[in-house]
Amino acid sequence: MPNVSAIYVTAVTAHNPVTYYVQTGVDPLDPKRAACVFFFDKACKQPATQPLKIKQSSGGITFAMASPQHSGCGWALVGAVADRTDTVAIDPSFIPSPDHAQVTVPVTTQQQVTVGVLLIFSSTQSPTQLYASADPQVQNDGV
Repeated sequence: MPNVSAIYVTAVTAHNPVTYYVQTGVDPLDPKRAACVFFFDKACKQPATQPLKIKQSSGGITFAMASPQHSGCGWALVGAVADRTDTVAIDPSFIPSPDHAQVTVPVTTQQQVTVGVLLIFSSTQSPTQLYASADPQVQNDGV
C-alpha cells in the first residue's frame, strides 16, 4: 500500500499535467477490451501517436473522455492502472477517476521514464461490465 499513497500525493502535486483526450469503444478484435484513440485537442481533430509524450517537468498526464457525441458510447472512465515499463520491478498503482470523465496519472519529474497506463472503463456509471484498454505508453521526455 505505500506505493498507492505515494501516487496520490504525487497526483495532487503534479505541476502541469498534459491532457490527452480519448475516444473509446468496444475493440472489434476483442469484445472484452476497449479500443482507444488519443487526441491532443478536445474536438478530436489532432490525433496523437504513441508513445504519448509529456515534458519531464509536467509531473503527470491527464486522460479525459471525449464527449459522448465524439466517442459514440455512454461509457464512464473508472480509473487507470499505471506501472513503469522501463524497470523490471512490478509496482502497479490504481488511480480512481474522481468524476468518471478524466483521470490524472502522476509521472516522476526526477528522471526520464516510460509508464504503461491501462485505462479502465465501465459500460455505465455503475460498473456492470468493465473494459480495459490496450496499454498506452507515456514518456516524460518531451513535447
